[in-house]
Amino acid sequence: MPQIFLHIDMVLAALVGNPKATLEKFMAEAEEGKQELLVLELALFCAVCSVQSEDLVDWARFARLLRCATIVPGPKPFEWPTPDEIAHWREVVLGPS
Repeated sequence: MPQIFLHIDMVLAALVGNPKATLEKFMAEAEEGKQELLVLELALFCAVCSVQSEDLVDWARFARLLRCATIVPGPKPFEWPTPDEIAHWREVVLGPS
């Protein structure tokens, strides 16, 4: 079965992205057993750090991602993402602000 690593932008998309995001296809195929989704702990950390107070978080979709993905340990301690990194990931997921 193919393994697909989801990067920070894809994890952030699960939290605050468009309901028709590419992530939906990946999750559906993982649920059907066609592929295995892998998420680094660092990607989870950075995605959660990128959520802002005014965001509408889709907790059901995020929970679905966590159910169909394998969390992969990474190096620790994590560095806090910079404001520029957060702005970049948010722009990838939500478009220019």
